[in-house]
Amino acid sequence: MKARKFHPKVRLREIIGEKGGRRIGDVLAEAERVVESLRDRTIEIVDSKIEQLRTIASGEGDIDACYRLSNEIFSESALVKFDEVSRVAHSLCDLLSSATFETFPRAAILVHVDAMRALRAPAMASDRAMRQAVLKELTKLTARARS
Repeated sequence: MKARKFHPKVRLREIIGEKGGRRIGDVLAEAERVVESLRDRTIEIVDSKIEQLRTIASGEGDIDACYRLSNEIFSESALVKFDEVSRVAHSLCDLLSSATFETFPRAAILVHVDAMRALRAPAMASDRAMRQAVLKELTKLTARARS
């Protein structure tokens, strides 16, 4: 039996070489400008969602809402380059995906919320070592919550 090769037609390959097209660097620069124009509003949204998580952890809400919020914080924080906040939100998503809300200690959610709030504090913005210390301690606490 002879192997047949299939080469699908890729529209992007065709338009990259066309005259009058846009260069990739120009498109990326424009995308960066759009993201920057949304930065302030996105930061407000992230902060609001962190507070909504606190409300859920305090007893109002369910695990699905908590997971949804932490997942949104994960992606929105990454968009505005709050890498540490995004990592904390990912950690919470990871914990929540393996638990039921009734058996999940709400204190673990509060620890994650407090970590996100601390990382958003102005004092943390310029102190990389302090941000890394928060992440290190959260990792230890998360490991304990799993056992």
